[in-house]
Amino acid sequence: VDPHDDQTRPVEKRLTTLAHDARYLPETSSAENLRDVADASMDGAALFFVLHNIEAERHDGVMKELMRVLKTDGRLFVAEDLVQDETERENAEKIDRRLNLDYVKDVPKTFKSEPEWNEFFRTHGFDVETSHEEKSEKVRHGFFVLKKITRESLE
Repeated sequence: VDPHDDQTRPVEKRLTTLAHDARYLPETSSAENLRDVADASMDGAALFFVLHNIEAERHDGVMKELMRVLKTDGRLFVAEDLVQDETERENAEKIDRRLNLDYVKDVPKTFKSEPEWNEFFRTHGFDVETSHEEKSEKVRHGFFVLKKITRESLE
């Protein structure tokens, strides 16, 4: 689910050529409204540099939908920019706006440090199974594999 729709046709073609059981979600789907996806039907989901582009007030809805569609043993992969201070945040935002052709300053960005993302995931019902950080020339990136917190994982 990506608001930048210029890649829809190429991605859909790759899906039909390479994937065994994949389908493209209709345009009515959004990160916080996956109504075409049944409860507990997904083995996994991925968010590639998505959350920082969604207003913070919508994060609860996004995470709730992911929790709903993932199976009990489902995994969530998240890749996000990481920032530790205001200088890194400004740099990440400048680069992100350029990459997304998003020059409108009032479009909010939600950047976090690795500990802040870890806490965010935990408060939304996910354990961080593994994570690591990579630094490109300009921006640090965090990669997280998450699993749903279950009664068994709490014991």
